[in-house]
Amino acid sequence: MAEGSFRGEVAVGNRQGLFRIRPLEDSRLFPETGVYRQEEELNEYGSNESLLRQVSEFTGGRFNPRTDQIFEGGGKSVSSTVELWPGLLGLGIVLN
Repeated sequence: MAEGSFRGEVAVGNRQGLFRIRPLEDSRLFPETGVYRQEEELNEYGSNESLLRQVSEFTGGRFNPRTDQIFEGGGKSVSSTVELWPGLLGLGIVLN
């Protein structure tokens, strides 16, 4: 192992899923990261790529995008509204 590299082991038993790894205090030198331990079912049977492609086409998504495409909106947007009056009314009452 190279100088300045560290290695650790944690017993997770038979748990699967996403594990977050982070220091006790925020640090630029050791940012939060994650490790995904795949379910045994996927190791045995794999995934149904044909079905996943159909779902992504039906919903307007992308199947297996490159990392630089993950957060691209493709020119699509979702409009939303925020009602300001409750907060402004409360602020008016407090200032009065």
